Amino acid sequence: MRLFVRVYLPPKPFEERLSEIFSGPDSGGDGGLDEMAHRLFTKEDYVLLDALTSRPTAVSTGRFLTMHKRRRKKLATRCLHHEYQALLDDVHHGLVQNILKNCGEWAFNAFTLENVTGGRALPVLCVHLFHWYGLLEYFKLDVVRVWKLFTLIEEGYHSTNPYHNSIHATDVTQAMHCFLQEEKIRQYVTPLEIMASLIGAVAHDLDHPGVNQHFLISTSNHLAILYQNMSVLENHHWRSAIGCLLESGVAEQLQPYRGELENQIRDLILATDINRQPEFLSRFRKHLNEGSLDLRQAEHRHFILQIALKCADISNPTRPWDISHKWSLKVCDEFFRQGEYERKLNLPVTSICDQQSTSVAKIQVDSTKCDQQSTSVAKTQVGFLKFMVTPLFVEWHRFLGSPLSTHMMAVLEENRRRWEELEKAEQAEETQTELSEADAAEREEEERQEGAATGPVGTGQPTERDFMPSPPKEIRRQSLAVPTLESLGVRRHSVPVNIEQSLPRTIYRCLEHWQNQ
Repeated sequence: MRLFVRVYLPPKPFEERLSEIFSGPDSGGDGGLDEMAHRLFTKEDYVLLDALTSRPTAVSTGRFLTMHKRRRKKLATRCLHHEYQALLDDVHHGLVQNILKNCGEWAFNAFTLENVTGGRALPVLCVHLFHWYGLLEYFKLDVVRVWKLFTLIEEGYHSTNPYHNSIHATDVTQAMHCFLQEEKIRQYVTPLEIMASLIGAVAHDLDHPGVNQHFLISTSNHLAILYQNMSVLENHHWRSAIGCLLESGVAEQLQPYRGELENQIRDLILATDINRQPEFLSRFRKHLNEGSLDLRQAEHRHFILQIALKCADISNPTRPWDISHKWSLKVCDEFFRQGEYERKLNLPVTSICDQQSTSVAKIQVDSTKCDQQSTSVAKTQVGFLKFMVTPLFVEWHRFLGSPLSTHMMAVLEENRRRWEELEKAEQAEETQTELSEADAAEREEEERQEGAATGPVGTGQPTERDFMPSPPKEIRRQSLAVPTLESLGVRRHSVPVNIEQSLPRTIYRCLEHWQNQ
C-alpha cells in the first residue's frame, strides 16, 4: 500500500512552480519518473493550472488592444530546409528569379512576388538585396542569421491586417531600393546607411495593430501611455526592429557599428509618423529653396534618407493603376475596420473610417475623414493624393529631377484623374439614388393620404377625393424648383399647389364639417 505524505511549503515564485509542474524528472533525483507520475498536485498547482487553461468569457475586442504578436506555428528558429537554402544562395529559378531581376523597376508588384514565393516575399526580397548590395560580404554577416532576421520581421507583421502587413513592408522596401539607386543618392551613401535604410524600410510598420494612433490613445492602450501619446506606433516599430536584430544574432555580428545602426533605424522609422509630415515637408522645401543640401555631410544624407522612406511609405499612388488601385482598396478596408471597432467600443467614429459616410475615392480627395458610412474609396483616395502624397512628391521630384521622379509624377497625375472620375461617378449615383428615394417617399405619402381620405367602403358618404378635379392622365414629376406651400411658409403637401388653390372655399367648409362629425 502506497502512502502519500503532504508537506506544507511556503508559496514559490511563479516561474519555479510552473517549472516543477511541467518539467521532466531530474536525472539526479531519487524519485525519478515513478515519483513524477504519482505525485499529488497541491492547491497552488491547481490554481496555477486553472489560470493557464481558463479562457476569458468577456467579448474580445481584438488583438489591437494588446499588440500581441501571433507568430506562425513554424518558428523562425526552425532549421533551414533545402528550399530555404536555395533562397539564401539566390540561385532559385523560374518566376521568383525573373521577378528579383526586375526588382529595381518601379512597376514592381509585391503581390506577385508574395504569390510565387508562397507567402515569403519579405525575406526573399531582403536577402536578395543584401546579396545585391554586397552587405553580407562587407559586414561578414552569416547568411542564416540574416534570413532569420527577416523571417522574424515578416512574422512580426499581422497577417490579418488588410494593409499594414508584410506585403506592404515588401513594397516599401522595394521602393526604398529604387530611391537608393538614384544618382543623387547612390554616389554618397555608405554601406551602413544602405543597410539601415533597408532594415528601416522593411520594419517601419513592424507589429502594426491595424489601427491608428488616435485609436490607441482613445482606448488608453499601454503603448500610448508608455510613449506619452507621441509617435506611439513608430516608437513601437523601431524598438521591435531592434529586438529582431538582437534575437536573430545579427546585432552580435555588427558590434562595431551597432550603436550607429540602431540610431539610424530609429530616426528613419520615427520619420514615417504622418503627423510629422508638415515638419519634414517645410524643412525639405526650405533646403531646396536655399540650395543648402550637401550630401557629403552625414546629417544631410540622413535627412534625405528620411524623406526617401516617407515617400516610399506612401508611394502606392505613384505605382501603375492596377497596383495602386489594389492598395487603395486595402488601406480603406483597414480604415473601415477601425470604424467598426470604434462603433463596438462606443467611441466616436473617425470620419475617414466610417464607410457609411465616405468612399475610397473621397479619402483619396479628403483624407481628413474615416467613416465607412459616409466615405467611399474614391472620395478617400482623392483627398489622400491632394493633401498628403502630391505635396511631398512635388518636392521629391524637385530634388531628384530624374526619369524615375518624372515618371512617378506622371503616373500620380493619371491616377488622380481616374480617382476624380470615380468620385464624380459616385456623386452622380448618390444624387440619383437620393432623388429616387425622395420620389418613392413622396409617392408613398400620396398613397397614404389618399387611402386615409377614401373613408369606409360602402358608407355612401362623400370623401375629399370626390371633390378633387381629375388630374391629367400623364403627369411628369419635375425636379426643378416650383412654388409650393412649403415655400409660402405653409406645411408642405404632396398635392401640387395649383390643385389645392383651385378648390372652392365652400368645399373646404364641407370638408371641415365632415371631419368634425
